[in-house]
Amino acid sequence: MDRGALTEIFDECDGHSEAETGGRLVGVYERDAEGALLIRVSHVIGPGPSARRTAVSFFQDGAYQERVFRDLEAKHPEIEHLGNWHSHHVNGMPTLSEGDRATYHRIVDHRNHNTDFFYALLIVSKNARGIGDGRYRTRHFLVRRNDPNEYEISESDVEVFGDVGVSVLSTGAADRPDRQPRSELTHISRAFDQSVLGRVQPELKPFYSKRAGGFCWKGVLKLIDNSTVGVVVAETAEDDGRLQYRVQVLGAGRATGVPVEAAMDGSFSSATEAVWTVERFLNSGILERRLRRSKRRGDASGA
Repeated sequence: MDRGALTEIFDECDGHSEAETGGRLVGVYERDAEGALLIRVSHVIGPGPSARRTAVSFFQDGAYQERVFRDLEAKHPEIEHLGNWHSHHVNGMPTLSEGDRATYHRIVDHRNHNTDFFYALLIVSKNARGIGDGRYRTRHFLVRRNDPNEYEISESDVEVFGDVGVSVLSTGAADRPDRQPRSELTHISRAFDQSVLGRVQPELKPFYSKRAGGFCWKGVLKLIDNSTVGVVVAETAEDDGRLQYRVQVLGAGRATGVPVEAAMDGSFSSATEAVWTVERFLNSGILERRLRRSKRRGDASGA
């Protein structure tokens, strides 16, 4: 399991201290030469804006999750819906409920389910030493097609890898525990930013920064003259809880001859606005420089 994805799961639980919550698990899988199954969870899709929660039940916003998954699948056709996660940390139930079991068997046995297994991650309790940063105790289960049993995966067989890597399409996590939970609208905004930036500037990739406690986009920005500059767009929380975005451009003066301090002054309401502002500023500077060169050539030839 990707460390960033697990952090998103734990953060989501921190944001719902009185109700169950959950989401979808996305990634890839393979079987080794002996047929053993290796599951790699790389992304989380959050519960969605219409999810319903109580202390003893949780219903995901399936339509929203399906849209997000199809968008992600279009960019990464190798990914699969590996399973779901949900929490019992608010009610003390230590294992899957009968309703959980029935739902997971119904999913894996459905003719449209692409894999012959279903992975279920259960958050059991808070403040227990466990995988990742140890905030929650977890249990892991595998359900197989046309098999009435559930098989528990030992926590010793669960490896947490990497520092970042959660897709911004996870769109369901709450804020870090030392801040107020963010609204669903914020998480949808993140997904919108990635949807736009993934099309217009595909070299900018989303990451979750555990150190900074927020999302950022990092990569290169392609300009109209086919030059590129390094860009970091970082998410920051204001005192009133609103998210703002600050942008850093690396090597712009060398690459374009255009100073970008004015474009980067202050903060932006979205990552998209930050990127577009800097992109327009740099492209305008490139065009102005071309015009000045053309004018100088014209003046020289006229002389």
